[in-house]
Amino acid sequence: MRNFDLGRQFRLVTSPFRALSHLLDVDAQLACLGCVRRHLAPGGAFAFDVFDPRLEVIALGEIPESFGTTFEHDGREMRRFETVRFDVSRQVSTVVFRFEGGPPELTGTAEVQMRWFYRYELEHLLARAGFGTTIFYGAFDRRAWPSEGETIVVARV
Repeated sequence: MRNFDLGRQFRLVTSPFRALSHLLDVDAQLACLGCVRRHLAPGGAFAFDVFDPRLEVIALGEIPESFGTTFEHDGREMRRFETVRFDVSRQVSTVVFRFEGGPPELTGTAEVQMRWFYRYELEHLLARAGFGTTIFYGAFDRRAWPSEGETIVVARV
């Protein structure tokens, strides 16, 4: 995400599933945004989604392990549990997934870190990377953006 060249420009670049949130520091975020910007044709748009943090949840510091979901793998029912820790100074949430019920190679834990962003921080990052108009939506159907919810960002060049 930080260093790519596809050899052409596009009218639209998307980054779904909160992919940008996996870039934990400003240098990585700006490198990605710079690559995206170089790949956009004049008037093009970059659309992506991020978490807009719920401050009352982050203030907890940690969400203890809870049951997440049940799914099937090769005919075996597996269960996923999750614990979330919040590092307020880095704006990073660490999610620890624990899997049970499946084969030994799929049983155990996996950890994912994701950075959360505030609106004006995103606007600043996008401006530094050479983007112009930025619009925030509350969902992919373009409903009004509410703070502390799903955030869809469309940034134009």
